[in-house]
Amino acid sequence: MKKDCMPRWIAIVLLLLTGLNAIVAGTLFIVSPDGSLMGMSVSTLRFAPFGDFLVPGIVLFTVNGCFNIIVALLVFFRTRYHAFLVSFQGLVLVGWIIVQVCMLRVINGLHLTLFTVGVMLFLAGMFLHREKS
Repeated sequence: MKKDCMPRWIAIVLLLLTGLNAIVAGTLFIVSPDGSLMGMSVSTLRFAPFGDFLVPGIVLFTVNGCFNIIVALLVFFRTRYHAFLVSFQGLVLVGWIIVQVCMLRVINGLHLTLFTVGVMLFLAGMFLHREKS
């Protein structure tokens, strides 16, 4: 088994799971900006600068959804900057969760889980970068 196998596969799995989850959630917010398909209410956004979930849904779909899937493919094919991109997506996810918690003024288990996934992605990218050097 190659030395970088574990961080590489951890990154791929976390990127794919997070990406697919974000694509589904983002799509549901885009299709139903009132949040009803996700079992949420726009009152959840009372402290946020959005009147509905359309803009957050588009950002979620694109940044945490599509980009994570693309980075997973880049890691799978071991492209030149894949280690950097894994760490970058980890930071993006951590940032997304911090902003979300600040806007919603609530912390739940999903926030803690995704924050942890973001940290794990950042660390996996660092390990991959170190092993490339």
